[in-house]
Amino acid sequence: MDNNQLQYIKIQSQYADKVEQFEKCVVKAAKLTHAIADTAEKKCKQARMAMESGNIDVMRNTIQQYICQYGRDWSRFRDVRIQLVDGNTYAQLSAVDLIQQLHCVITLVYKDTALKTVNKEAFRECVKSLLKQSKMFTDQELDAMFA
Repeated sequence: MDNNQLQYIKIQSQYADKVEQFEKCVVKAAKLTHAIADTAEKKCKQARMAMESGNIDVMRNTIQQYICQYGRDWSRFRDVRIQLVDGNTYAQLSAVDLIQQLHCVITLVYKDTALKTVNKEAFRECVKSLLKQSKMFTDQELDAMFA
């Protein structure tokens, strides 16, 4: 992929401001169900380090690495999609946008890892319950996410 065609995680607009809460609930559910917390956390280490670095180039490169490695697996999720954007558009993303992207990466890694385990139903129900308790998501949104 050349520098003019980069990939971006497109979050459905109704969820864009809820990414961090979604991440917290997914991570907590993974820990509560003992599904995949250790495995997923190891996979997310680089994303967390990129956020902590505050370096825009490191964050951009890290996002691209995760999309290249996991993007095909993430394509089954309805709440996000991977789309190509031109290099100029991508270069204009702010640090806040990139941090949101990295929160999304972490969420997708946890979700993907959990749904590949035998405990996936317990994980799904736990995430749904935690999201409902957060009161940031409507019942209709939750039903659509977990249909």
